[in-house]
Amino acid sequence: YPEIVDKAMPDTMIWNTQLSYSEPYVTHYFRHPAFTTYPVVGVTYRQVMDYCRWRSDRVNEVLQNGDKKWKKYAGKKVTYRLPTLAEWEFAAAAGLDTVKYPFGYEEAADRFGTSKYHIKRPVKASSFTLYDITIPVKGGKPNKYGFYNLTGNVAEMISVEGVSKGGSFYHNLDEARVCRNIHYEAAEKWLGFRCVAVVSEKK
Repeated sequence: YPEIVDKAMPDTMIWNTQLSYSEPYVTHYFRHPAFTTYPVVGVTYRQVMDYCRWRSDRVNEVLQNGDKKWKKYAGKKVTYRLPTLAEWEFAAAAGLDTVKYPFGYEEAADRFGTSKYHIKRPVKASSFTLYDITIPVKGGKPNKYGFYNLTGNVAEMISVEGVSKGGSFYHNLDEARVCRNIHYEAAEKWLGFRCVAVVSEKK
């Protein structure tokens, strides 16, 4: 169904900016194998909701067919969704006091006085530079719970429409704090998502 595929595809025109040469991103981001391990951006909240439903259906279809690779989930149902605000903050904090450790890591700053995360990095007190693009989803260092890039890279949608968390390559260190919310209205090049999988008994 081509019309369904077209509706689901990310909008790569979000990379089209006058601030830098962005044609390769417009043409290749998401579509070229070189970006296979990069986060999906350029999607709306509604597209992500549709994806979660589609992914839930496909996984449960595999479970129903008795695939041996999934035998430990026999008799189970898997539902994918966006995390709640509390779930996201719990995962990002990784058991740390976020007043003392506001980014979910015990070591926050490098010798430049900024974080080691993929965010907007200050060059001088009066100027900033932006990274051009995202990095692979397993770039950098995972937190104590094993999650990569909950701080930086791309901000992540949560279950509340219009609210994202974690900051991105486009945001500064303060915006990347676990407790901060970043609001959005449409698809953005700095905005992605991460699914939660809920495993329950099949009724």
